[in-house]
Amino acid sequence: STTTTTTTTLLCSASATSTHAPGGQGGESVLYTFDNTPNDYYGNYNAVAFNNPQYVSPGYNGRGYAIQLLSTSSQYLTIANYMNFYQTSLTVEAWIYPLAVYTGTPYSDMIIYAQTNSSTSNQYMWMMLRNGKNYGAFFANDVTGPTMFQPNQWQHMAFTYDYVAATQVVYVNGVAGSGIHISVIDNKLN
Repeated sequence: STTTTTTTTLLCSASATSTHAPGGQGGESVLYTFDNTPNDYYGNYNAVAFNNPQYVSPGYNGRGYAIQLLSTSSQYLTIANYMNFYQTSLTVEAWIYPLAVYTGTPYSDMIIYAQTNSSTSNQYMWMMLRNGKNYGAFFANDVTGPTMFQPNQWQHMAFTYDYVAATQVVYVNGVAGSGIHISVIDNKLN
């Protein structure tokens, strides 16, 4: 299991972003504390910041730092190595502090995490705010949370994929949103 934040976020701060196997069942962990660094706490998936994003204090827990990424400045993070999600359950989660929540037609996305495998159809994973709601996409099977995020307050978002049960669910502040059973069992995203 894994965590990353490859971000093209609109007016948003993120703090302590992580990915791990559901239920803590082994697997790889990645943790971004954003304490004045874009690096993975474990040193495996260090990020590179583009266009000078700022670190702001305090973070989501009233201590430490968060990274502020502004779309108006084209700020984002990128990670060089891909995470292997082949036949793996995973959770991607983040504490976010949106300075604004956008809605639009057909939609407005604030990407928190994205990983793609070239241009191969259905081999991507995203976690984002889409029109102000938590939105997860894995293998072109998308789930959306029912709760609108609020501007100017810390909120927790998560997206889980259970390989064995072939289900994915989004969460907002620990409350499950929509979940679906998906038909792609032999996932190839790696």
